[in-house]
Amino acid sequence: RNSQSDNKANGETRWFVCKYNNLFEFDSKNAHEPCGVASLSGSEVALSKSGDRIVLSLFDNRISGHGRDSKCETGTSAPSSRGPAAYLGSHGSRLDKLAFSYAAKRPQRVVELWIEEQGQSESNNNESLRIIFQKLRTAADLQIEDLYLVYNNKIGQGRFAHVVPAQRKDDGSMCAVKFVNKRDFWSLVEVGKERNDTISREIATQLYLTHLSQDRSEKRCGGIVKLRDIFETKDFLVMEMDLMDRVDLFQLVSKKKRLSENHTARIIKHLAKTIQMLWRAKIAHRDLKLSNIVFPVSSDKSAYLRPKLTDFGMAAFVDTDGLLKGRCGTPGYVAPEILAAKPNQGYFNRVDMFSLGVICYTLLCGYEPFFGEDERKLISSNKKAHFDFDDREWSHISIHAKNLIRGLLHKDPQQRLSPEQVLEHPWILANNSKFNRKEIVKKGDTTKLYKYEKELDYNFEESKSFDAKDDRSCVIS
Repeated sequence: RNSQSDNKANGETRWFVCKYNNLFEFDSKNAHEPCGVASLSGSEVALSKSGDRIVLSLFDNRISGHGRDSKCETGTSAPSSRGPAAYLGSHGSRLDKLAFSYAAKRPQRVVELWIEEQGQSESNNNESLRIIFQKLRTAADLQIEDLYLVYNNKIGQGRFAHVVPAQRKDDGSMCAVKFVNKRDFWSLVEVGKERNDTISREIATQLYLTHLSQDRSEKRCGGIVKLRDIFETKDFLVMEMDLMDRVDLFQLVSKKKRLSENHTARIIKHLAKTIQMLWRAKIAHRDLKLSNIVFPVSSDKSAYLRPKLTDFGMAAFVDTDGLLKGRCGTPGYVAPEILAAKPNQGYFNRVDMFSLGVICYTLLCGYEPFFGEDERKLISSNKKAHFDFDDREWSHISIHAKNLIRGLLHKDPQQRLSPEQVLEHPWILANNSKFNRKEIVKKGDTTKLYKYEKELDYNFEESKSFDAKDDRSCVIS
């Protein structure tokens, strides 16, 4: 029955994994990346006979491919190892014992699975079929209340989504659940106020980074809010994420007016490490701003030194030519090359470093470097990358901090600081307890101390001469 001719007639053999109410398609038993995914929510599951085969059909269901030829952004192919559903879970204990042949009939919105015998006795095969049939019917009827105890107090609200705390019913652990209202989302897409690939890019990039953060070399970073699971209903796409503190960086600065240099430097260092991880993953966030930076839930105040990046709705994978495409971001934080880009014109992946400079500037003085009476003038100021250090707020700020900001807010992306250069900057090192002078002297590591202080002196003199020449108005071209 599993003959070569049958495969040619009915489609190649596929393997399917059911997680919650999502059915993932794999082209081999050992594949790590799915080549398709279908939501079973609200589907009708039926059994029928087709010759010597049993056909299991899923009616009134949409299927979307996420394989090697899928698009995660207009004009950008999704890397083959980074399918949006690639890291949602392991194969089920029952489903990985049966192979399926797969065919999708899009006009009728029907998915049909021809169940093959795999050397089992008829009774065993019937029992396996009964279990699969029951599990798929259960999956189709699954509701959010079956998985989570959802609390009503919102911790986040957007144009088409909101975030609430929840408790998993299987293990009792707390999490955050993001409800994406599909009707609201597609209404914004129809009027041109939202990209139609926003959700798919958010899921693709955040899932890949979640997987990457589990790697031993990246575990110390932990700088992103991890996407744990995905669940879909008729009205909502539900995303389970790490539960974060209700206070984000924007609210923290609003409360404190401005942060100290030490606090700011430690936050910038952590964010630079996170961007460094994004660079290795060939991902750009493209919407770094205070309100997209959150903190872990903790009674320890040191949690406010460990920021995490969230909201990957504008994130994208870097294309094979090393460029990104698309004008997006928040005015006031956007890199000038994004604003200057023409349709389908690419730009290098240094845009997040410019946004990091805006964040650093804002944390130290309490307001953003670019401003305008309306959005058009704000974008114009942002595009020119013109800013200054007003004496009223900046006279007490060290020259080293200003030197770092200038390096980050450089209009030319090739001249802009990289994550590695930020981590090695004297201002970052000076505010890092690892380079505490007393500790270094105590340990007797005078060579490292001498090298560090010489570098600090050099940058001090370089910044001093530049600062004295043009402290009030710094035009970076």
